[in-house]
Amino acid sequence: TAVTEKKLEAIEQLLTPEGTITENPTEEPILITAIQSFSFTGVEKERELNILKLLIAKTGVQVRDKRSYTPLHWATVEGHLEAIKLLLAHN
Repeated sequence: TAVTEKKLEAIEQLLTPEGTITENPTEEPILITAIQSFSFTGVEKERELNILKLLIAKTGVQVRDKRSYTPLHWATVEGHLEAIKLLLAHN
């Protein structure tokens, strides 16, 4: 998908006004899919953070998955400190 392939321009085009994405086969909130898919390290770090910022702006940080986990929960589980900081800044 556009998110797992980190295609910012495609994500911008696929986002609906409600903050969902038209290409989300997992049916999970797209922000959570991004947090689970990204590593937030290396050369891709800035691209991933920019995508995360876009998704936060469109969806907010209070979305929940099927198990009622939030993006902050997943960022913590995955150990993504940069994502945690970003999520807390928007909470």
